[in-house]
Amino acid sequence: MERYLASFGLIVLAFFWISETPGKKPVIINNFDSPTGFEEFTYSGPDPGAVKAKTDLCQTGEYDNCAYQGENARWIEWNLGDHEWYGWGMHLRGFDTKGMKFLTFSVRGELGNERFLIKMRDSDGNEVGFNSNHYNEITNQWTEMIVPLRDFQRANEEFNLNSLDNINLGFNTLSAGKKGKIYIDNFKLEPRLVYGTRNN
Repeated sequence: MERYLASFGLIVLAFFWISETPGKKPVIINNFDSPTGFEEFTYSGPDPGAVKAKTDLCQTGEYDNCAYQGENARWIEWNLGDHEWYGWGMHLRGFDTKGMKFLTFSVRGELGNERFLIKMRDSDGNEVGFNSNHYNEITNQWTEMIVPLRDFQRANEEFNLNSLDNINLGFNTLSAGKKGKIYIDNFKLEPRLVYGTRNN
């Protein structure tokens, strides 16, 4: 029995083993607590003035369970009509992701089962996106999204990870439903290697 448990422990350790690429540290894109050098932006359409969506900072002192870490996080709320869209993102302005393996961030839903698009655009204008439920299910508790950067090149072999223009989250009635609200925190690019079925 002890031999079986020891073997099982080694399997679990190997399956979820996390390590870091030597010489590389995570790059903080936005933790909503201190400046990182990257600028936020929003977009909407087809008539921006008519889109009922908004985003703002929430502070731990104002709301319970607001931030995953630190004092601040960001909430995004949408109530979209047919053919409308909304998005929030971070300008990276040609950032080279060499040595980085994953985009990670923390997210929780107001109710749970929210979904949205996780997108990247390179400096050549190529944009690739995946639905969030491809990587994790959103609940009303904080959870982590772990998105392998190589997925973007797999979807479009011309996608240039050596020059990223932006990372953004997109919301439309097809990908996110007509309405919802999420909280996001701790956007990072990480060099860590995660061995598991979601990231193979």
